[in-house]
Amino acid sequence: MEIDVAGALRALGLVADQLAALLEWEKLAQQERGSRLLPPFNFHDHNRNDILDLYGQFLNLSSSLHALFERSDLTLADEQCRTWQRQLRQLDERIHCFGIMEKYIRP
Repeated sequence: MEIDVAGALRALGLVADQLAALLEWEKLAQQERGSRLLPPFNFHDHNRNDILDLYGQFLNLSSSLHALFERSDLTLADEQCRTWQRQLRQLDERIHCFGIMEKYIRP
């Protein structure tokens, strides 16, 4: 069985990019709510749900990749494996910095 780790990391990066974009839209909406010069920008609840859905997708794919790297029955080239693990850590850190757990899941 061939596993496309590079493709999974690219998909994970795309989910991270989508999350970043949605969070920027929410930030804009919050800024405009406080301005009397502009009409209110409505940021509907479905966008909050989209953020939570994408976050769930990210966690699922990230967890799957972490589990893959922990498997002892797979033979992955050491140097390539370290590169992939570093990329995964960077994506995990990027998402963690968004504070999604604190802002959307834990009241």
